[in-house]
Amino acid sequence: MKRDLILILSLLLPAVVSERELTIVIDGRSDHVIAVSERSKDPAKISEAAKLLQHAIAKATGIELPVVKESKVGDAPAIYLGKTMAGQEIGMPTDDITGWAYRMRVIDRNIFLVGEEDPAHKLVPKQQGYSGYSGTYKAVTTFLEDQVGVRFVLPGEMGVQVPKLEGLAVDADLDVAWSPSFAFIGRRISPYSGQHEYDPYAIANNYFGRYSSDSKTFWTGGSHTWNEFVPREKYLVTHPEYFALFKGKRDFFKRNILCLSQPAVHDLLVEGMVKKFDAGYQLVMLGQADGYVECQCEDCQAIHPDIGEKLWITHRRIAERLLKLRPGKQVVLSSYITTTKPPLSFSSFPTNVVIMNNRYSPTYFKAWENFPTPRVVFVPDWLRSWPRVPPRYAVDLIRLWQANKVIAIYLGGGLDQPGCSWGLNGPSYYAFGKAMEDPTRDADELEREYMEASFGVAAEPMAAFFTAMHLRMEARQLLDRHETGNPDRRYRGYPFEMYPDDYHSHFFPPQILQEMDRQLTRAKTLAQTDETRARIELVEAEFRYLHSVASVHHLFRAYQIAPTRPLFDAVEKQFQNYQRTYDWLHPEGKAINPGGYRKLRTPFNIGWPCNRPLNKIGGPPFHHVPPFHWDFEKLRQTGELPRPILKPRIRGGQVLKSYNGTDRPTDGKGGTVKIDPETGAPEDQ
Repeated sequence: MKRDLILILSLLLPAVVSERELTIVIDGRSDHVIAVSERSKDPAKISEAAKLLQHAIAKATGIELPVVKESKVGDAPAIYLGKTMAGQEIGMPTDDITGWAYRMRVIDRNIFLVGEEDPAHKLVPKQQGYSGYSGTYKAVTTFLEDQVGVRFVLPGEMGVQVPKLEGLAVDADLDVAWSPSFAFIGRRISPYSGQHEYDPYAIANNYFGRYSSDSKTFWTGGSHTWNEFVPREKYLVTHPEYFALFKGKRDFFKRNILCLSQPAVHDLLVEGMVKKFDAGYQLVMLGQADGYVECQCEDCQAIHPDIGEKLWITHRRIAERLLKLRPGKQVVLSSYITTTKPPLSFSSFPTNVVIMNNRYSPTYFKAWENFPTPRVVFVPDWLRSWPRVPPRYAVDLIRLWQANKVIAIYLGGGLDQPGCSWGLNGPSYYAFGKAMEDPTRDADELEREYMEASFGVAAEPMAAFFTAMHLRMEARQLLDRHETGNPDRRYRGYPFEMYPDDYHSHFFPPQILQEMDRQLTRAKTLAQTDETRARIELVEAEFRYLHSVASVHHLFRAYQIAPTRPLFDAVEKQFQNYQRTYDWLHPEGKAINPGGYRKLRTPFNIGWPCNRPLNKIGGPPFHHVPPFHWDFEKLRQTGELPRPILKPRIRGGQVLKSYNGTDRPTDGKGGTVKIDPETGAPEDQ
């Protein structure tokens, strides 16, 4: 009866409804309400989605739509959230909508934004557990983007850009069904989130996981899960034989490194995996301990001569047992360090195996083509550590993954970390997130979208600011043989990133810094709103720190060529500028929050070249590199000039140590290298 009445009303209001548009707000009024499902598994999540929708429409139009329970709607047209009875009555297939999937549809004068909520849950007392998914929340953010013009450019309140509208009309033919390209995307993204709520930035931009196991799709356990299933604190005393034998000791490394030949160890691994499957997880990680070394007992040595093959063989046996015990579930095995290369001792995995790769170039995927399993990619810290990834690079990676059977993305430490560069990496985070939703999106288009939404009338100079940086950084993509920052830049002479001064001096030479500085100054004069000024303030804070670090490296490189007193004085002066910049960003030793982003951590606790100057804290910096660890005051008192520091050199497969004025480098054979007393450099051998 109510549906028939609404249909009659819609026919009587041709000025409100046309063939193309459904008007929600007109002439400063609206008769729509926001109706929330009373059947949600997690009412708190659907309530948050309703508040976001209400707030954004009110900010855009000045009209606040009432939020009511579905049973209180009456005859008013409504925006229905979740799996409502109204949706069921019109035949929407609500039972088929699960996880992060959603359906958006307009019927008559009603809008249906349909998803499912998974209640937050703590699997173990005193642990975070997971916060679950909310397909309805995702539907709301997409509706706001597509129909209202909202953009979610940063976490927190200042990151939501809402346009000012005279009224609000939406597509009357709206009918969209969507599900994620990847089954899982995690982990921590936004510290702005509270105990159960989501940050709209994370949901809108497809960074769904707040925790490493944010839904029952994929339990990762931090990717190293032996310690979960066979904890040393529980078994070391009673069963020392469970742990690797090394130099005659069963716990030589004080880590969860297992003896792979122990049947009881296999049983415990299987038991632990089964418990995770029975808790509801579809994918469960079986990953060796970080820093793995092989057990030296005779039985382990007999498994296979190769250290990596021992792991592959053992984990394959575990997967075979799990296939019988829990058919339909998936075991994720780690291709990492000793298991980087595909196995050679067998030609196929059981059908329940998924491989997690921490490298993902086309060449690497080709090396694995004889093992056509689904894949998970482990994204190392390039995504969060300082500006290294331009938007084109990020979008191209998503396309590469989709073309190579990647079903899940594990974001390493996530973006909720000290050191996450939300100002300088903002466009790349945005492009990466949007490409996860639609890999066909053009990277340049996404970058323009970010600039216009973030900076308004100051978008043009801010776009020039980022273009100067991104064009330089795209050389990284051209020269990157493995398309990952881990670990090849250390082991293979990775171009421009072997050392902090290489990185800063190449990607941020003086002319690039000057251009970025000029464009930033222009943007500041154009900014007209508090939101725009706050976002520029965040970018500027990160840039000033970056500028101070890069400038020290540039002068230090000159000093390396000509270690003279004037250049030493110039290095010291620039280092003092770096210290002032650091102190400005860390008043009383605590990082500031530029831009006013509530609970958004700043990028000044970590990163190259160090976290704190040595002479300010009396201890070694995070990265112990010259000249940041020089004691300038002592050097002035002694009148000595420190010798220039040379890079390690490769000779005969051996890495020669770097050295300073007191260290003597080895020759890789136990001896030392002779030093030229005039230049401070090793004499040619």
